[in-house]
Formats: sequence, structure tokens, C-alpha cells
Amino acid sequence: MPFPYIRAEGQAGRMGSRLMAVVAEGRRGRVFLSPTQEMEELAQRAQPTWKPDALLPAKHRDFKTPLYGMPSFGDLFTDRQLVALTTFSDLIAEVRAEAVRDAEAAGMSRDQTPLA
Repeated sequence: MPFPYIRAEGQAGRMGSRLMAVVAEGRRGRVFLSPTQEMEELAQRAQPTWKPDALLPAKHRDFKTPLYGMPSFGDLFTDRQLVALTTFSDLIAEVRAEAVRDAEAAGMSRDQTPLA
């Protein structure tokens, strides 16, 4: 397909995404599974609570996504990916708070000295 056609489809909002594989833990490490219909439906139901709306550079040689109808940073991710990234970000704050509690319980003071 020629690039002008693909770009026109993207700008018209007719490009989407498709779940290609599901990663799971196997006996010898990660395994990649073909998604079932149920997995695809679950992936489609993801609803992020936040999406970055900052615009990507419109005229930069390495940012071609605006040509394909994806002008913002949030457009670079599927809803499922945005839910995962938000979840990871929220968990980091919880882990930090737990590390501080553990450090204080071990007798370390709460000053500007790094825990390392």
C-alpha cells in the first residue's frame, strides 16, 4: 500500500489496533500465546482514566505519527497500554512509601541522606 493511502486512512480515523499475542509465564520462561476472542474483547474494554494530550512536534524529521492521524503523545498508545502504564505509575508511589516505612523501621532517619 502506498504511504499516501495509509496516511489518509489514519488522518480519517480509520486505523486501529489488533491484539497480536498474549505473554504468559511458562515452565521455562515467557511464552507467547495467540489471543482468543475473549482476550481480544477484554483488551478492547480497557478504559484509561488519563491520556497524555501534549502534541507531538508537527515538523520534526523523526516524528512521523502526526502524518498518520496521531498528533499527541496519548495517540501513541492503545487504551490497554495506557491503563497498564497508569497502574505501574500508581504502584511506584506505593512502593516508595513502603520503602520509606521500612527504612524508618530499620532505624534510618528521614533526612536528605539517600538510602543507598
